[in-house]
Amino acid sequence: MKSYSFRLIIIVLGAVMINSCSSKKVTLKHDQILGYWKTIVGENEYVQFEKLDSEYVYSAFTYNRLAASGIWELEENNLIINFDDGSSTTVSVSFKGDTLLFNEGAEKYVSAIISGDGKTPLAEIGDVEVLEAIIKNVNVVFSEIEPFKEDWVTPTISWQKITTEQVLKTVVLSEMVEVGNQISKYLVSQGFSLDPSRTTEIVSSYQKENLIVMVRLKISNEPKIGETCYIDVISGLAKK
Repeated sequence: MKSYSFRLIIIVLGAVMINSCSSKKVTLKHDQILGYWKTIVGENEYVQFEKLDSEYVYSAFTYNRLAASGIWELEENNLIINFDDGSSTTVSVSFKGDTLLFNEGAEKYVSAIISGDGKTPLAEIGDVEVLEAIIKNVNVVFSEIEPFKEDWVTPTISWQKITTEQVLKTVVLSEMVEVGNQISKYLVSQGFSLDPSRTTEIVSSYQKENLIVMVRLKISNEPKIGETCYIDVISGLAKK
């Protein structure tokens, strides 16, 4: 019986050791990072990781202009960027499908297709990704992304929606206006323009290429202090 128990302990310990070895983090390779990446959540529109001669070079672009540059290197699953201005940053790197994640999703990137000139990114952020970016960059709590269908929207477009609740503290709707301004500023910073054709008294519409984002205020006709109101952010891709 003792011999059997000893063998069982050895088997269990062996299984633990095997599992421990198999769960070790896989060290990243440079080839996984190289390329142009479209920003879903983050400061710049695009980032580029390339190898020039023996150096790994980092570049970040906003409005197709160089916003930051430096040299990058990998240490296990960490990416270190030494910027040209003398500063540096270190982020943990992981992947969720084809999405590149920094610091467990604090920044998100998808691979971008580049035009023949090697500089102009062609891939555009999608209707779901733009809502994910708004959730991350606007300082309120939003609901999860869900399909959206109402009679007033174009039926041939597949719409998605997120919602945030705001409790009124003043009758001048200052809370609603502040959140609406945050969303508007973020969209404009990402290259969106106001779309008058879909803008009404309660809906502000923005468009970038064929991507449409509408911000709708849902309030009563006579709002009162303490009333819960809603802001919907609705996105969809029009056919080109």
